[in-house]
Amino acid sequence: MSDDDLDSYLLLHITEHWRKAMRVIATVFVDNIQYKCHSELLWGFGDNELDPMLERCIGRLRALVAEGRIEAAGDLSEPRFSEVRLPA
Repeated sequence: MSDDDLDSYLLLHITEHWRKAMRVIATVFVDNIQYKCHSELLWGFGDNELDPMLERCIGRLRALVAEGRIEAAGDLSEPRFSEVRLPA
């Protein structure tokens, strides 16, 4: 999957209202790419190991922020405690 495809999936689930980054990523995993992530970083329980797809999604969210396509609040490396939205 290309970065553009992943960006499209992420943007599909980001609105003008603040949403937890975890919710956006989890929805992409379940609804769009049928990926099972067992990382504690995403769910708060599970494996302590880094998940490559989760890391990629976090990286794409950071890239979208840097490009000005979305806004973020909090540290995106902790998706359970950060939020994203479309620019106001």
